[in-house]
Amino acid sequence: MPRLVSDHEPQAHMTYYSHVLYFPDSRPFDRPDSRWTSFVGEFVAPLMRNRPELYWCSYYGDHARFRVLTDDYSSLQPTLESLRDVLGLIDKGEEKDLSLVGDLGHERFRAHSSTSTPERRAELVLRYLNSASLLLVDNLQRTEDGYWRLEQSAHRENPLGNNFETIAHLLANMTQFQFDVHFGHLTAWMPPSVLMSFRCNL
Repeated sequence: MPRLVSDHEPQAHMTYYSHVLYFPDSRPFDRPDSRWTSFVGEFVAPLMRNRPELYWCSYYGDHARFRVLTDDYSSLQPTLESLRDVLGLIDKGEEKDLSLVGDLGHERFRAHSSTSTPERRAELVLRYLNSASLLLVDNLQRTEDGYWRLEQSAHRENPLGNNFETIAHLLANMTQFQFDVHFGHLTAWMPPSVLMSFRCNL
């Protein structure tokens, strides 16, 4: 198995920082179809360019999360805060006490019967999410109108034009994970009702 930071030196010398950033209703975040990619292109990519830290980011409609493990936050913070303010992103101070193990090493990512430690599992998950984040940045393209989008794939195995279709397929091949698809109905006066469910593999 690969040697990790958690195997031979404590992670205590590195701190896990989380920033929950809400989008303003202004460019380049005013278009829902490119809000996320514009956040990655305008904030994440320039912030982490040429930096060695492990980081990841994710999207939730009206806000995004950016998390980084570092022992040199003092050199990262001025650029982070400058980009945040220039872009009009709003940090409400959420999740400031989050730890790496508390975020990525708990029972959602590691079974009670696991032979791995919480520290090792958290670092492995972080490295996986970091790889996905780096791929996301590498797939970005700026459009003529100043927004950002992902590369448009013409390959037949990416029928929706997204390279991550193939990456998700390979992940499913490797891990054999399954997911459930539910079909149902909802009205204004009745709670959601599931009519049928299917267990699927990619």
